[in-house]
Amino acid sequence: MSQLLGVVVTVLVAVSVAGCGVRPSGVVVGVEAPSGSLADVGRSLFFLAGNSLVEVHRPAATVSTSDVVVLLADGPDSGERMHGLSTAVPRSAAPSSVEVSSLGAEVFVAIAADLLSRPAVEQIVCTVQAQLGPPARVVTIRGGGRTLPERTCAA
Repeated sequence: MSQLLGVVVTVLVAVSVAGCGVRPSGVVVGVEAPSGSLADVGRSLFFLAGNSLVEVHRPAATVSTSDVVVLLADGPDSGERMHGLSTAVPRSAAPSSVEVSSLGAEVFVAIAADLLSRPAVEQIVCTVQAQLGPPARVVTIRGGGRTLPERTCAA
């Protein structure tokens, strides 16, 4: 009897699952799937909340690797400032340029590199690394005839 009950339950479950309301249809055409690298979806900038680095996501159209120092020097937008974010990157560090290789990136700033505070250097390094994407590569900051040691983001 229990064997018969098991067979009946199995058949009922199979019939229920088979008729779950999904009807056959033809091919459904949708929009084109996204393409490109994940880095094209948006970019990150690193600002300060007190003594800590905080990652802020910005739309890809507003950030390129060469804009990093300018955007950091401009500081957080009004909404980000309302959340207590700030910047240590001085306006005098911009304009800048960034050269990328398979080993990492070199950031050339408009002032002597050793004039940048430690938080400013950390903001630049972490932001440039975020633009490069994985794997993490070293970032070297140069400017005014001075070169800082290679760094990676500690955030």
